[in-house]
Amino acid sequence: YIIVTDVPFGRGNIGNLELAMGAQASGSKIVLLGDEKYSERDFYGGVASEIFIRLIANKAVLLPRIEEWQPLQNVMAASANGRQPLK
Repeated sequence: YIIVTDVPFGRGNIGNLELAMGAQASGSKIVLLGDEKYSERDFYGGVASEIFIRLIANKAVLLPRIEEWQPLQNVMAASANGRQPLK
């Protein structure tokens, strides 16, 4: 899994989204944190928004909060019960 946090994207970090897109093409699953207002975090002339649209079209998961991600919930539940989480 690749988790993309809810941060603004501009010239200095657009490469992170490009890497996520490449990882997705290679089979990695992508989790995008934040809401659907990703265009408000795009400070690179629409490039970041376009990458978000592509990631979502290719089955990236869009979550408002990391706590809502099911694999994380499984790990937290297993830890609370004193068990090792499944890998």
